[in-house]
Amino acid sequence: MAVSPWLEENAKNSFLLSKFQTTTILNGGNEKFFRRIDGDFSNLRDEFGIPKNNKIILFVCPRLNDPIKGYQFIPKLRNNIGDAYSIVVVGKITHDITLFNGIIYTNEIRDKNKLASIYNMADITLVLSERETFCMPIVESLLCGTGVISFKCFGPDHAFKRNEVIFIDYGDLNQLIQQIKINTYNVIDNKTNHTSKFMCEKYFILY
Repeated sequence: MAVSPWLEENAKNSFLLSKFQTTTILNGGNEKFFRRIDGDFSNLRDEFGIPKNNKIILFVCPRLNDPIKGYQFIPKLRNNIGDAYSIVVVGKITHDITLFNGIIYTNEIRDKNKLASIYNMADITLVLSERETFCMPIVESLLCGTGVISFKCFGPDHAFKRNEVIFIDYGDLNQLIQQIKINTYNVIDNKTNHTSKFMCEKYFILY
């Protein structure tokens, strides 16, 4: 069982796995928590010190110290995007992580309700990985109605439709900034097939 078409294709081309039947069922997010929430989120803005009229760029990463996940692009983005944008980084802060001025760090958030509120508050979510087999922050953000811009990183490129996620070349900071400025003004339709319910239905059909 693969979690993305890209992973399925790799399994079919594998010397060890090619003899087995392989199919794809995409991972689903918990729609009980990750859903569109109406509100201005002024309490969260106050907590994080975000100006009222600033656009919010969100970066959610479980391992900020893993260069494959792309945290190294965040300070470069901060230096080039302008003061009308606030950048919020959600991820575990360890002793080897360098913190930069002008970036809002929340540390790891295990409260799914709060994390969902942050997704809802954000105007755009970024995925800056070099490679992924799938990517749960994409699912969570889409379920909350917040658009996603992602570097092309293999798994997600084949798992998500182009009207769901904007894919750009890996490491292209200029293109990233351009797409942020274009797409932070749109709230997407969150009626996706990326819920845990939809995923479970697929498993029931298969087994």
